[in-house]
Amino acid sequence: MKPIHIIITILILCPLSQAQQKDPAKGGIATSSTPTVSYDVKPRGTVEKPLILRTYCPDPGVEDAVLGNHGKAAPTPKYSPRSGKDSKGIVQPINGIPAAIAVNHADELSYIWDTTECRLLYAWKDGFLDMSPYWGSNQGGRKGSRKGFGYTPKLDGILTYMTKGYHPIHINGKPVGIPSYLGHNRKNNLPTFRWSANKAVISTAITPISESDGGSLRVEYRAEGDASISYHGSNDHGIEQKAPNHLIVTITPDPAVAKFSKKKEKEFKGVTLARGEHLFTTYSCATCHSIDGGKNHGPTIKDLFGSKRMFGDQEITADDSYLYESIANPNAKIAPGYQPNFMPKFPMSADEINSLILYIKTFSKIHD
Repeated sequence: MKPIHIIITILILCPLSQAQQKDPAKGGIATSSTPTVSYDVKPRGTVEKPLILRTYCPDPGVEDAVLGNHGKAAPTPKYSPRSGKDSKGIVQPINGIPAAIAVNHADELSYIWDTTECRLLYAWKDGFLDMSPYWGSNQGGRKGSRKGFGYTPKLDGILTYMTKGYHPIHINGKPVGIPSYLGHNRKNNLPTFRWSANKAVISTAITPISESDGGSLRVEYRAEGDASISYHGSNDHGIEQKAPNHLIVTITPDPAVAKFSKKKEKEFKGVTLARGEHLFTTYSCATCHSIDGGKNHGPTIKDLFGSKRMFGDQEITADDSYLYESIANPNAKIAPGYQPNFMPKFPMSADEINSLILYIKTFSKIHD
């Protein structure tokens, strides 16, 4: 989905400070023509007080049905400001989502709320947005400036959930249709989004579930007055109907969306090193498993193959079968010093797992 992006956004990041210096010839103060700015291109919030940022958001592959009320952009001829006319060539639409709100609860949860569809689009953990394509950087010069085109911020972290299909909420037994966004407010520092549809006003609050697997979240819906609401989304979610006008949906991480897409995976066949390297990148394995021996959420893969590990009184060699089991069933054997239920079970075939093992072996001194 590439929505129409005929939107002009003016960001007032901070006051510009101009360098000042004495001008001996005039005996006064002269200002340089180069303003300097100071800002963080990777802004963050906290679990208790999340950061709320309205911006042009990345599109990791959200289905067209999800963005049904958005327009769809089309390629256009290039335009030359110098001549005031169209020039040779075609400009493709920027792949992003306008009219969205990004929220960050530190590493526990980030998510995108769409104000056109009035619904959660996707969520991720261990990061937020890299705003350098949109805001530029403070490095100075052309290299550090904002991108003139393709300036959509980049997702930083691991995608855990992406919504599918039409709006999951029915109001008084009817689908949402075309909702209207009414704004959001903060209660106890947490955002609550208000919207209307079918002559009813709905409030939606999204919060991380810190006591469960990383990336789990809770979506709470409340209808004002005597309107009734029901959920018709994924059967994989936990649904608790508290009252006719109040329901809570619990969403756990989906390993299938650990990467934005697997478009290139179809190019690989069989068990190959190249396929293993691609999968290691696709599933963002380096986010938790370093390749240089550094400590992280999961064990490093440096010198992993052939090493010895103790599980209780049993010593186990990290051979092919151990690696296969650890990828196919991450909770089968938890390495000492690490927590269970952190690594999701990825939807990989036997050839994919064996290809990934080939790649892991290359970081060990002992390998085939």
